Amino acid sequence: MAPRAVTVVSSDLVGRLASEMESTHPALRGLDRMAGAEQLNAAATRTWADPEVQFLGGAYRYPYMSAEQGDVGYGVAQRLPLLGKEKAARNLAQTTADAARTRQQARMSELRRDLVVALLDAALRRVVMDRVHDDIGWLASQASVAETRVASGTESAALTLRLRNDLDRRRVEWTNQAALHEDALVAVRRLLGRAGPSPEEPYELAPVGPSVSLTPALVRRAEAVEPGIRRGDADVRVARSAIEVTRRSSRPDVSLGVQAWHESATGSAAQGFFTLGISVPWLNRENYRRDLQRDRLRLEAAQDQVEDARQQVRRDLHALLTRMESARREALLQRDTILPRTRQLEASMAAQWMSGRADLRDLLETRRQRADAEITEASAAAAYWSALAEVMLRCGLETFESAFAVEAPLSKPVPQ
Repeated sequence: MAPRAVTVVSSDLVGRLASEMESTHPALRGLDRMAGAEQLNAAATRTWADPEVQFLGGAYRYPYMSAEQGDVGYGVAQRLPLLGKEKAARNLAQTTADAARTRQQARMSELRRDLVVALLDAALRRVVMDRVHDDIGWLASQASVAETRVASGTESAALTLRLRNDLDRRRVEWTNQAALHEDALVAVRRLLGRAGPSPEEPYELAPVGPSVSLTPALVRRAEAVEPGIRRGDADVRVARSAIEVTRRSSRPDVSLGVQAWHESATGSAAQGFFTLGISVPWLNRENYRRDLQRDRLRLEAAQDQVEDARQQVRRDLHALLTRMESARREALLQRDTILPRTRQLEASMAAQWMSGRADLRDLLETRRQRADAEITEASAAAAYWSALAEVMLRCGLETFESAFAVEAPLSKPVPQ
């Protein structure tokens, strides 16, 4: 198999692809448009209500009364922004707009994590596919040697049959692994909004990094920026603003107006009035009270959900770091201990078998153990980086390296 240029799944690669994804992923574009719509809604919230134009007509028992008081009138009334209803409505609209932007940012963090996982899966599939391809070439060459030996009577035909059967099974396995690898690449392209292959393909796994400890600083960071908590905090702010709107809705509306009356026959002015109108909300005070209780319960529910998310993030961090450390130990065991001695034994046995001093069964078993160890190392490395990607999501980190320095300050301010 000809060597292929590969791209290591690194922080630089993830950052570059995430920047592209921010403008190409339809879900992010939709959330961005929704946040823009909510911001326009906040900007369009009225301080002054539309004035009310009035047209009036009068009928009198005696004709002279229309000349004195007028039988045609017109007026205008304007509701006054006196008791804070309009301000509360503006605050609610702005808080809702901020919450929409927070949801968009939180979704971007989640998709960034999904991108890392998809890249790692594609890299792992490539490792498995390449290992199977290498086995196909090796088995084909060994089968040719074995058939020559069977013809000369120095090798068992049963072992040659095993080599041929293993070769055919490996060819089918390679086809399946190639399909899985292509499917993993399709998942990456879906996140990037690409229809065809990416120029960075194929991808390669990086060796496992150092351990990450569950420190108080890491927990505080997660509680501040974990997407679920950020969305919950935004919902709490919206619920508080809604309570203020509901509380002020029980206050009366005050409107100021002016009226002018004319006699229809001559058009001469007869009289004018100034009006002051006040709504009477006290008849519905029980309903207003129920509305307020409803919104307070919604606020308490949002606060409970945030607290539940805070407690869950501590549990999740512990599980993720435990999974990371287990995968790291497994990868190091395969890389530093099992693989070196297995490769050494395989090379020795291959040389002995070529010279007729070793059993083919032992060589096949040793090679199988070596292939299993290589795939296990790659799987453990993928599990390590996948768990780290989840930690990055929970803690608002944008690079793998930042997770190894958890005492360092945030690279950017926490979005509110």
